[in-house]
Amino acid sequence: MKLKKHLAAILAATLSLSMIATSASAGITIAVSEKTEIEFTSGSPGSPESTGIFGSNGKVEDKSTLPTWELSDGVLIIRGSGGVYFPRTTSPFLDNDYIETVIIEDGITYLSGRLFHGNDNLENLISLGSYAPNNSAYECPNLKNIVIGANLSQKGAYLYNQLDISLKTSGEAYKTNPVIVFRTNLSSVNAIPMDYDLAVNQAADMIAAMDLPERVWDILPNELRNGGNQNPTETTVNAKVSTWAQDTVNQAAQQGFIPAGTLGNDYTQNITRAQFSAIAVQVYEQITGDVIAYASTDFKDSKGDTAVAKAYTLGILTGYNYGDSQAEISVGPNDPITREQAAVMLARLGERLGLNITSNIINMPFTDEIASWAGGSVQGLYNHGIMTGISANTFGAKNPYTIEQSLVTMIRLADKVS
Repeated sequence: MKLKKHLAAILAATLSLSMIATSASAGITIAVSEKTEIEFTSGSPGSPESTGIFGSNGKVEDKSTLPTWELSDGVLIIRGSGGVYFPRTTSPFLDNDYIETVIIEDGITYLSGRLFHGNDNLENLISLGSYAPNNSAYECPNLKNIVIGANLSQKGAYLYNQLDISLKTSGEAYKTNPVIVFRTNLSSVNAIPMDYDLAVNQAADMIAAMDLPERVWDILPNELRNGGNQNPTETTVNAKVSTWAQDTVNQAAQQGFIPAGTLGNDYTQNITRAQFSAIAVQVYEQITGDVIAYASTDFKDSKGDTAVAKAYTLGILTGYNYGDSQAEISVGPNDPITREQAAVMLARLGERLGLNITSNIINMPFTDEIASWAGGSVQGLYNHGIMTGISANTFGAKNPYTIEQSLVTMIRLADKVS
């Protein structure tokens, strides 16, 4: 199992403790419902493997009725029925860096907030039932692949750009990848309806990329076991390339950054918005190992292009106009990209990969005009050495951008992210 280290932090959920309240005036002692403590049946807090029993919101006589957990091989599985509680502010999984994937089996109807507390390497969350565990992952900065309703009992699907599951200390939500929710009736302004079969295929691809151990597959329905996450790439470069760019373009091919059948056979040509989107998505998915979900490939002027749909969903590519639906938005897939437009899209990709583009701002030497909407991106990329000018004091903002220039700057961006 892969173990990714990034940022970390904290969180916890507060529940009522068992207590005795005394009425001074009447002298009557009132017993308030007690809560059963959590119990480790193997392992201990912070260990790579453990099993245990969760507490209850109220005293219970038979612990066998309580939800349980099993942590092994980086996968935490929560089983049983009813709610999952833990005492005071200490989650049994506090700061456990061994947890990479959480699977919540059908029957769980509630998770105490902040249950997954400061788990730096938690990346994936699958809830088989329709319950979305709001506020459960506090300061889990790498949680990004989320599927809700994965038992597929409801034949409907929606896409969220953000779900209130992974939180920072300030209460802001982390940017997760788009969340797939299988529900037939979902009332939310943030939910975008999806074609059900498309959603199943994307969820299967997403789960396939999670590198789950064998024991997990029996938990999932058959429809979600057949994902491939295959992004064909050009492993060798047979296209025309300028001498100055040849070595870096070859490196891009070796790193799987060149989408197959997309860029043609002359990389000195100007790049289009659709081609740039395809490279950006390829770079993102290769670096992160993620599969980007999208609601539809249909735009007003582009249909069936999954790379355009993914780039649009990630916010790397934006539309020329607003519309009530995605199908009414124009994205200009065949339009060439200028250098300042490329800078903006590169900066957005960098931000999605966790690079602070606007850090360590310094003055640029360029004297030619750069549009105000692109200035910050150009300056940030220049500071990081990702994009330079066409001369010592000229950026060439309105000049076209070529395929080989795009690949070279993608390699520089990837190096900075690494």
